Amino acid sequence: MDKGSRNVVLAIVAVIAFALGLAVIALQDRERDRIAAEYETLQHAIDALEQAPGETLKMYYETRGNGFPAKNEPDWAIVHARALLKSKRMPELAEVYRRKPELIQAQEDLSISVYEFLSTTGRNAAASVLRDHWRERETDQLGWLRATIAGYVHADELASARGIAMTAELAAEDEVHRQLLLARLSDAPLTRIKHLDAALVLQPSTPDVRSLRALQLESDNEVRSALYEYKQALQFDPDNPERAQAPVSYTHLRAHET
Repeated sequence: MDKGSRNVVLAIVAVIAFALGLAVIALQDRERDRIAAEYETLQHAIDALEQAPGETLKMYYETRGNGFPAKNEPDWAIVHARALLKSKRMPELAEVYRRKPELIQAQEDLSISVYEFLSTTGRNAAASVLRDHWRERETDQLGWLRATIAGYVHADELASARGIAMTAELAAEDEVHRQLLLARLSDAPLTRIKHLDAALVLQPSTPDVRSLRALQLESDNEVRSALYEYKQALQFDPDNPERAQAPVSYTHLRAHET
């Protein structure tokens, strides 16, 4: 190849190299923009989680369809699991646990919810594995107790449920919830009242204590006392629409009965 031809070839190679360099830069810029956009979407998904978990799930599935940057995948996986929990889509959350047990096992509240779902749907072996993962290191004893009780109630083993509720170790501030659990599990009106009275002594301003007492008094035909407890529950939880409706509905019902 003569000198002139060689210079032409070198010039062409330089142009191609320059063009390739520009293309690489453009690709890098697009990838950087895409990652930035997905980080922004991730933040929007997190912001929507509490009030609009359905929107969070929509953003998750849309972004998933586009393919995640590797660094975003763990964050999206957690957001997805929490959105399923908030949306009460427990079968899907249980499937996440089946495919990625380490993701659920890393979060105690997610573990409790999945454990309860597995326990109340007959998947006791899987539930036991999850429970054992947290045994001796749980921090939410009340949450685990409620989930365990739900499994026994589902199996119609009320006597065992009551025994577990009676003997479970709980923090002092959670003792009122033990009494509420025992009241719900009791099939004897006098025993229910005993536990509800104990709960009232422990925390007289807890709305659930008042509501459960109202329901029991209503079933005992204690009209004035039931209405008083309904109103007390509303006083301690004024922004709850269900508690606001309860005394109105009860008064309306009594008026039609008389």
